[in-house]
Amino acid sequence: MPGQASDRASPGRTNPCEPRPNAGSLRILHLAAAKVRIRARFLRMWIPILPARLDLARSGKYRRDGFRPEVDQVILVNEHDEPIGTAEKLAAHRHDGQLHRAFSIFLFDERGRMLIQRRASEKYHFPSLWTNACCSHPRPGETVDIAARRRLWEELGIRTNLKLLFTFLYSARDPESGLVEREFDHVLAGRIRGESKPNPEEVSAVDLLDFDQLERSCAERPGDYTPWFRLALRELRDRGLVNEWAAPLRS
Repeated sequence: MPGQASDRASPGRTNPCEPRPNAGSLRILHLAAAKVRIRARFLRMWIPILPARLDLARSGKYRRDGFRPEVDQVILVNEHDEPIGTAEKLAAHRHDGQLHRAFSIFLFDERGRMLIQRRASEKYHFPSLWTNACCSHPRPGETVDIAARRRLWEELGIRTNLKLLFTFLYSARDPESGLVEREFDHVLAGRIRGESKPNPEEVSAVDLLDFDQLERSCAERPGDYTPWFRLALRELRDRGLVNEWAAPLRS
């Protein structure tokens, strides 16, 4: 009623019965609210990025538990094999492909037969095709020799000395995945004794064949073999390296 005190506070005024917070308390409340807003915005924006596949060590040091830049990067190079940067491995194989450093290993037993492997069906490109003993990419900061020894152990459980034979450039598109291999390829060779121990995540089968037999098979059924293997096989012949490597060792 007019002339009587109202129990309701006027708009914009605080209740005189309530204690007023001091400036320090207000600052703490504002900071807490800001942290909540930032965290909520971050959670809405965050999307886990996982690579399609990782090159993994048999030892289990690298697991398929997420993105690991040190495992899944390749070295981009120019046509002289000079480093010009790095890229995530799968990204380097998309569209027209980015030229990157790679290696292909050829292994021969004491009888001169070549060890070939059939790529696992789960490979992200060129799956289930026959190819040379091992092929992959060095990581940033890793030499070709060290990377080749690492991958040879991870894929086939083999340790042996390797020799660089030659390098070549090539490009090939996988018709199934659409991914492109565009590589400056280092071809290495070595000798083996004893049996291999293929990693089933990488290799579905292995075989030992004479060089002439392999050449005939590639000519008759080229679709059974990876394109870089067919090219490197021809280079071995053209460079006169067959007699040195695809021949029985002298006792």
